Amino acid sequence: IYDGGVRLPTAVHWPKGGLVGGKKWDGLCGALDMFPTLMAMTGSTMPETRPLDGKNIWPALRDRQPSPVESYYFVWHDVDALRTSQWKLHRFFDRYELYDITKDETESKNVADANPEVVKSLAAKMDVWADSMGVALSHQPAPAKLHAPAAPEGEVLAVTVTISDKAKPK
Repeated sequence: IYDGGVRLPTAVHWPKGGLVGGKKWDGLCGALDMFPTLMAMTGSTMPETRPLDGKNIWPALRDRQPSPVESYYFVWHDVDALRTSQWKLHRFFDRYELYDITKDETESKNVADANPEVVKSLAAKMDVWADSMGVALSHQPAPAKLHAPAAPEGEVLAVTVTISDKAKPK
């Protein structure tokens, strides 16, 4: 989940004389933003069957404005990370790594100790995301709602298992 694995340049071919041809835009966007963006570019109606995680970046791209995307959250094995336009915070079970992406695209200088408030703020955003999804991360305590015992409704089935020497596999 370091930027070498998730960061990709994107090139869009636009006919000469088009609305955005020959311009550079350096905004935060991802593959999940392409569907709502292409729908908006073509004037198509978004399906209303379920909400999408992606955002329409077409107005920002067209007008060369800042991206409407605030951040992306990643989880991979024993680490989760939050990427904003300036920062990338990696959270392991025993440490944080913070990188200023605007100055360190290769994520080679950990500046977590020098920016404790940034770490605290981004970690809180990560907690909100994980809690909203009910995600239990292997490297973090389980969300509070997973600690609460389930309250049974209606009839409850009780299962009893008895293991004897005769039942054990040899």
